Amino acid sequence: MFLIPFSSKNYALGEKEKLLVTIEKAICFSSLLLLPVLLVSLIVPRELLHFLYHGKYDHGANILRVFGLLALIVPWNGAVVSYIIGIGKVRDVFYISIIYLAITIPIYWFLTPLLGAVGTSIGLVATFLVITVILAGYVMKIIPFTLSGVVRRIGDAWRFALKKGQLI
Repeated sequence: MFLIPFSSKNYALGEKEKLLVTIEKAICFSSLLLLPVLLVSLIVPRELLHFLYHGKYDHGANILRVFGLLALIVPWNGAVVSYIIGIGKVRDVFYISIIYLAITIPIYWFLTPLLGAVGTSIGLVATFLVITVILAGYVMKIIPFTLSGVVRRIGDAWRFALKKGQLI
């Protein structure tokens, strides 16, 4: 939530370099924090469901695998939506939400009968990915951050963690 007031203030002050560094760090750090979620959901989803629900939902492992992919998308979506709101482009988020619905309905309509619950989860992840790419492209026109810039922030994350003594 700190990204909304931060982006609002720094956009008003014309501090594009601060905005650039912070969005890259926010995406990178969030992605690194969600990496265990991705790995667990992809590698041992059945075991996790069995442990949590004592075998009742073991059949949902493939759905959990698909939803685990959201760990790659959520950091990007959260950061760019916060920036869009912070810089005062809330109306544009509304229009993008309409696009989201326009994309979601046919994808669900096609994938759910074809693949059942797994198809619905694929549809959700796919539409969330498409919207996140659209939103990221929109923000990149205002603050020119890049995937390589986000990846370069891994070093910042390590330095931060070491400085705070968070790594064992």
